[in-house]
Order: sequence, then C-alpha cells, then structure tokens
Amino acid sequence: GPGSVWGSGSAGAFCAVAALATGDYSLWQIGFVASFTSKLSDTVSSEIGKAYGKTTYLVTNLKLVPRGTEGAVSVEGTLSGLAAAAAYATVALVIGQTTLSDAVLVTAAAFLANVFESYLGAVVQGKVEW
Repeated sequence: GPGSVWGSGSAGAFCAVAALATGDYSLWQIGFVASFTSKLSDTVSSEIGKAYGKTTYLVTNLKLVPRGTEGAVSVEGTLSGLAAAAAYATVALVIGQTTLSDAVLVTAAAFLANVFESYLGAVVQGKVEW
C-alpha cells in the first residue's frame, strides 16, 4: 500500500539528499541503487509469484501452500525477482551509478532481502502488531 511506497521511496530519496548534502557520492549512490533494486525485486517476485507461481512453498519449512500465502515463495517469483534486481543493477552500472562489483553486491543483497522478507512474512505477519 501507500506506506510501503513511502517507506521504499524515502530510503532512496534520503540517499540522494545525503549524497548532495555531503558531496560524497560513492556510498550514497550504492544505497540509492540498493534501495530501488530491493523494492523492484520484492515487487516483481511477489506479483509474478502470485500470478504465475505453479507451486508455492512456505519459506520456513518448504511445505506446499496456496499462492498468496504470507511467506510463500515460488521458483517463478523468486527467479523473476532476481532477474529484476539484476536488470536494475545493470542499468545503474551502464549509466555510471555503480561499479560492476557493487552492482553484483546490490543484486545479491536485494535477493537476500527478498528471501528474508518472505521469512518475516511467514514468521511474524499477523502475529505481531506493528
């Protein structure tokens, strides 16, 4: 929902403002790219998984669960999310926002964040008041 958009966009915006304010672009550019890479990976993974995931598993124990279950993952969604992260990081590399090694790091971090968010969905969603 809107809270997710604001939360995701604000991290990237903070990195952009911090880069401009400090004049130190290298670290803040990585944070900027990582912020949007992670959000894109999560969104693509979730939407593709819900729409096209043939078999979905609960990330905590790999038991079969219905599509859309909190914490469920599918091969289709997971690979789509990884591809989206790699594509965004590649664009960032091509336009000079990051180095090759940082693009690989950002892609890996987005993938791990995506899996961790699924884990949190399985373990905490609906059980903890936010």
